[in-house]
Amino acid sequence: MFPVLQESAKRNGVHLNILGRNYPWQNFSSKIDLLIPFIQQLPEEDIICYLDGFDSLILPSIHQLEDKFHAYDKEIVFSNDHQHNGTQGFFERKHFAGTDIFSTGIFIGKVKTINHLFSAIKKMYPDYSDDQKMIRRYYTQYSPEHIGIDSEFKLFYNFDVADSSFNLLNQIDTISQGKIYLSNRETPAIISFPCSWFAIGITKNIHTLLKKLGYNYYPEVNIKKTFIGLKYYIGTTIKDSIKALLK
Repeated sequence: MFPVLQESAKRNGVHLNILGRNYPWQNFSSKIDLLIPFIQQLPEEDIICYLDGFDSLILPSIHQLEDKFHAYDKEIVFSNDHQHNGTQGFFERKHFAGTDIFSTGIFIGKVKTINHLFSAIKKMYPDYSDDQKMIRRYYTQYSPEHIGIDSEFKLFYNFDVADSSFNLLNQIDTISQGKIYLSNRETPAIISFPCSWFAIGITKNIHTLLKKLGYNYYPEVNIKKTFIGLKYYIGTTIKDSIKALLK
């Protein structure tokens, strides 16, 4: 979906700094090793927005993103995530610390704060291979007031690809002039489809949604990559969850 992200950036006049191109992927925390050196070259008071490159899309509301960020009165704001029931929810609760649900796939904040946060968690949790697990644990342990969660989707929206209906259109109200209006009438600047690389059942619905936004893209189902991704997911998330369960 990376070409669609690039096209959405072009349509909305956004310049992308691409980190990790031709860099071998190791684990979910690899982005920390790429992000820290990049932001250390920037002025500390600058504001940057990070988004995952292979499942995200920029929308016209991007031009109100900075103002909406300032309205939170936080130094960094992370995007929403979804809490699930059943087996998936059980393992999520075992893998991730605390009850505050958020995603590290999209966030916005001051360079100084992002640099300090990611440098700190890298040292605090050297054995973790999942940046989301690291930051959620940090958030649970310290309850930092300068970190916000976009729980009302004012800035971003991560679609719940685990929705049993597989119908992503159920999660929005209307689409008009390239904007998505959610059921609470918020218009997110960036949307994402986390873990859609193994949620094969939603590929048709991603295509339908993107088509309504003016993009002709049908997600490729790569069985080999899906298998590799699931293998890694099982080898980390489930293994860590079982360890926590046995403690």
